[in-house]
Amino acid sequence: MEESAQDEEVVQYEKKHKTGNVNKGKAEIGLLVVDALLTLCGLVYNCWHDRKEDETGKLDSQPQLEAQWQGEIPIGMEDYRRINLENRNDNIITSGSFNVQYIVCLQTEVEADELFTWENVFFESEIEYDDALQGCFLFIEDDFSKYEESIIDKCADNGIEILECGSYAFCCFQYVEAGRERTEYYLISLKPYEQCKVIEVEDPEKYKQCYLMDRSVF
Repeated sequence: MEESAQDEEVVQYEKKHKTGNVNKGKAEIGLLVVDALLTLCGLVYNCWHDRKEDETGKLDSQPQLEAQWQGEIPIGMEDYRRINLENRNDNIITSGSFNVQYIVCLQTEVEADELFTWENVFFESEIEYDDALQGCFLFIEDDFSKYEESIIDKCADNGIEILECGSYAFCCFQYVEAGRERTEYYLISLKPYEQCKVIEVEDPEKYKQCYLMDRSVF
């Protein structure tokens, strides 16, 4: 009986010791997992923080353009509409120039754009940056929408379904900042009764390859 009681005590001791080791092992694994998660969270935060700093630095060091319609104005024998193109981050600019091109962007199927351009739709295609204006004035033909309408009519005559069609100013801004020459590209939406939207262009080559249209048909 005494031996049986001793054997039972040994068994219970071994079970308790084994359970303690298992719990200790689980606790150690849990700590390792928590440590790994904390390390991963730290890496993710650092990446996010670095990215935000890069984005903030980019915003601080490049022009912030806004465009607004400013009414009609006669120049010579023609009537033009004036657009005020203003840089809200003008403190970085020491000199520069804008080169603008009128284009019509036509979309006939998903992600398929056709680009058309006409020369001399803007009174000047190259305009110097004006410190007093913090930008420049663009002058576009008062009836510029006729070019967009002509494309729509031609598509309708040929049974082509249009998903989207719009007029834009493709703008190349070359400027000097802290002694370094830089270039930025923008699209400016041209809807006479809506706010002009300025869109930064990441693929300018796409907009440099437009179909040159004949103005003599108007």
